[in-house]
Amino acid sequence: MPHRAAFTLAELLITLGIIGVVAALTIPQLIKNVKHHVLENQFKQASSVLQQVVLLAREELGVDNLKKFCTSYEGILGENISYINSTQCIQALNYAFTKDSSMYVNSVGEHSVERDPNSMRTYNNKTVLQDYGGIAGPYALKVMRQNLNGLLLNFTVIELQVYINVDINGFDGPNQLGHDIFIFYLSDKDTLTGHKQTAVYTDEELAEMDFDEEYQRARAGYPCNKISGSSANGFGCTWFAINDIDPETNKKGYWKNLP
Repeated sequence: MPHRAAFTLAELLITLGIIGVVAALTIPQLIKNVKHHVLENQFKQASSVLQQVVLLAREELGVDNLKKFCTSYEGILGENISYINSTQCIQALNYAFTKDSSMYVNSVGEHSVERDPNSMRTYNNKTVLQDYGGIAGPYALKVMRQNLNGLLLNFTVIELQVYINVDINGFDGPNQLGHDIFIFYLSDKDTLTGHKQTAVYTDEELAEMDFDEEYQRARAGYPCNKISGSSANGFGCTWFAINDIDPETNKKGYWKNLP
């Protein structure tokens, strides 16, 4: 009988070993890429919902500019100003989000859901998120409303802004600022925007800087980076997420390069 070429046992084992190494190196990255793609789609869906909420609230109030209406104030700027229409503004936004009670978990009223603040972390997963660490508004991420799609949000009028604090996938993970938790605010033209990182400070640099309030230290430079231990790291990520810009390189690829 003619001799037939075949793999030896050693060759088969080597081949299987190579396949195993390649799989071990590539599968985790593939899973990570899929998760980031899911978050990107959820972010886009949440943004669409928020745009509709702003439009409905504006119609409900009968105003041409929601931000201008909501941030009208009396008093001396920089001191203890009082927002004249803030209560009416937030009520209109909540009503817009929960307008059809058959579609939402929390219908119009004071109903909301509470979450464990210790379950939420910063952009680089280095620190637990704390409201006192510079996140917009008291209890901004702890007490929120939820719809049937899992979207969690609340509204705050503070700092001459209308802030919309959002968790795009509710109680699902990773529960990190800049991943599934974002802080939007309304531009002067009522479009959704967010703060953008302006500087990157190390923990050592922040420790040496002087601030009147601790939250100012946490927000310094509007952090959105892989190194900062700031308790508000991720506060400056929303602009990058909207525009799909990687804050490390200032090039396209925010969602592909999440830490």
